[in-house]
Amino acid sequence: MKLHTLALLIAAVSLPLAVSASEADVLNWTSVAIQCGATPEGGDIACKITTGVEGLEKFEIQAFGKLHELTVDQLNKLKEFPLSSLSASHEAGYELTGGYSINFRFSRIFYDSEKQLISESIVVSVNKNGVNVSGKQTNKKDG
Repeated sequence: MKLHTLALLIAAVSLPLAVSASEADVLNWTSVAIQCGATPEGGDIACKITTGVEGLEKFEIQAFGKLHELTVDQLNKLKEFPLSSLSASHEAGYELTGGYSINFRFSRIFYDSEKQLISESIVVSVNKNGVNVSGKQTNKKDG
């Protein structure tokens, strides 16, 4: 009986080592189209984004009854961020800065050259005055 138990234990420990598992590679998104519905302040809200070899090629936002398109300089600020990190929100905002706004946030997590975990985010906001891309918000994680 003890020999049988020992054989089962050895098999249980060695089997995972003998079976090779495949590693999955991430498929990067090349385009996204999001319909966010409507709000009384912003009207119908949607965005369409496409990427190319150099990063984002086109980013259009439908809001406030207009189609807003990001400039090349604005797109360049976003090129390190994956489309799959995109989230959308809206807020009342401050009248001085344009009031009600629609926000599209991108984020990424990576290790820097010193092996510190870094978390970055950037926000694309649109209000009645137009589109703004924030600076990167960076947080280093101790670990």
